[in-house]
Parts: sequence; structure tokens; C-alpha cells
Amino acid sequence: MSDADIHFYFDPVCPFAWMTSKWVRMVQAQRDYTVDWRFISLRMINAAVDYDSQFPPGYEAGHTAGLRLLRVVARTRAEHGREAVGRLYATIGARVFDTETDPDHADGGYPRHVPPPACPSAPAVPDHLGHGGRLIAGPGSPTR
Repeated sequence: MSDADIHFYFDPVCPFAWMTSKWVRMVQAQRDYTVDWRFISLRMINAAVDYDSQFPPGYEAGHTAGLRLLRVVARTRAEHGREAVGRLYATIGARVFDTETDPDHADGGYPRHVPPPACPSAPAVPDHLGHGGRLIAGPGSPTR
């Protein structure tokens, strides 16, 4: 357990966690708080849920994509320390949730690919986690 002021749990594909994380970053900067960015998996939490009857189409693929992203975040934490997790999450979240999309695109405008991390001290994305060095993230994305 870290001695951080805030323990923030997130799944990289959760829009509510992303919105809250932006507020946490503002508070962190204003109050000089430390944040321990921790993981939670929507796919694992909903493992016993029948996605077809309980969620709109695409949610299972999106939650499964979150597992892939969490593996990258866990590797980042293991190789670069807890501080790197917040930077990586900021990069992934900005690309997934804050990137302008084309609503006429076949996937409904949701960003399908998250590029390799563009933040300092983050590892390259392993080939086995995505296609062509890119991670799949979002409804309608392949789950393999």
C-alpha cells in the first residue's frame, strides 16, 4: 500500500473514470496531492453478467479491450514505477476519450486504435497486445 493522498481506481475504457481522473489531476496540481493510480477491470467485475441482455452492443468488446490496456499499464508500473502509470493513463485516456472522431466512420466514430504511448518512460506496446504495434480499444474492436 502506498502512502499516497488519493488512491484512484480506473479501467482505461471507463468514461466515468476518465472524467473523474481529469478532476483528480486538477485537485492534485492545486493541492500538491500524490495519487496512486490503481487498476480495476470492468470486464472482470462483469464476468458473470450476460452482456447480450444487460448491455448495448459493443460493451463486451470494449471491456475486453480494457484488459489489454491494463496489461500495458501493469507492465509500465512494474518497469517504470507507480508515477509512470498516471502519465500513461493520461495519454491513453486523451486518445480514447478526448480525440475528435469521424461520426460517419464504420465504427460509429469511436477511436478504434490507441497508438503506442507517447509519454516519457513508458514502454513500447508489445506486438502480442495489438495489431501492428497498436492496441485495440473500443466497441466493435476485435477481442483477440
